[in-house]
Amino acid sequence: MVKSLWKIAVIVLLLAALLVLAPSPLATSDAYAEVVDLPLEGKLSPVDWSRYLSDDDYEDPSLSVHVFRGNSFCVTRTDKKGNPQDCYTNYIYAVVKVASPTQIRSAFVGRAGDDYTVKGFRIAQENNAVFAVNGDYFCHPWHKETYIVRQGHNYKTRYVDKKWDILIIDQNGDFHVITEPTKDKLNAWIDENVTNGDLQIINTFNFGPLLIENGEVTMEDFNQTLNHDYIGNHKLCQHMAICQLDKLTYLFVTTEGPDDEKDAGLNMNEFVQCLREIEGQLDGYKIQTAFNLDGGNSATMIFKDPEKDGLKKINAPNNKNAERYIKDIIYFASAWQE
Repeated sequence: MVKSLWKIAVIVLLLAALLVLAPSPLATSDAYAEVVDLPLEGKLSPVDWSRYLSDDDYEDPSLSVHVFRGNSFCVTRTDKKGNPQDCYTNYIYAVVKVASPTQIRSAFVGRAGDDYTVKGFRIAQENNAVFAVNGDYFCHPWHKETYIVRQGHNYKTRYVDKKWDILIIDQNGDFHVITEPTKDKLNAWIDENVTNGDLQIINTFNFGPLLIENGEVTMEDFNQTLNHDYIGNHKLCQHMAICQLDKLTYLFVTTEGPDDEKDAGLNMNEFVQCLREIEGQLDGYKIQTAFNLDGGNSATMIFKDPEKDGLKKINAPNNKNAERYIKDIIYFASAWQE
């Protein structure tokens, strides 16, 4: 009898030890998961919609996106009668952090040389994006002479237009900008940093102007930039900025415009002031680089559709005509692979 009880006790203790040491069902998937470097091209894993914690937040071990809404920027302007008037413009910003530089990516619809466009969320969904914004609309006739590299593939070899600053994103996810580029300037940068250096060019975007560099605003009056007439620095309109805050940490800002209900819109000088206001809300982060992307109704920020498992444009919700068809996006994908 004693021996039988002893055997039973040993079995109970062994079972208890197994229960303690065995991974729980909830932890089983993560036990065999890891952060990986994503391929430059090819289909990525589908989005795990359960990782969206809310309409404004996404988290997985490789990627976090936090969207901040409900803010407005105020500027004082003089009306036709000479009276000061406070003018308000709504803005949305998102802070994105990644574990691998391969997670900041680009995609476009159709072929590089055509002018085929669709709504931005469709490009994002096709590429399994978690978060996305519009690119530089490189199929537009204005961009015929631009230097285009997307996901490491060179689509236009060292053609440049001095009016369009070039944002270069390297293999480390870091930003470099060539202002008022010429062919000689671009070739010199490539020779120094790529041919004789250790950088690779993964993506380029031709728009601008460069707004902030090394933490400092690049000029006092952005009406003096060469592409002033092309992007309408003086116009009160929607804007989109892509910014680097730190290593693998990024900020995206989109503002609304006169097409939106109760929004005044901002000119480029005011947009930079808005970026500085947002900087004060970033828990110690400073904007190291800020680059202006295509604006107007092309300004597109894409995140979770609150009504279903899918993506949608989340900025300018009161502008029925705001969702312009676009050619390309900048997007972020998860690198958490099971």
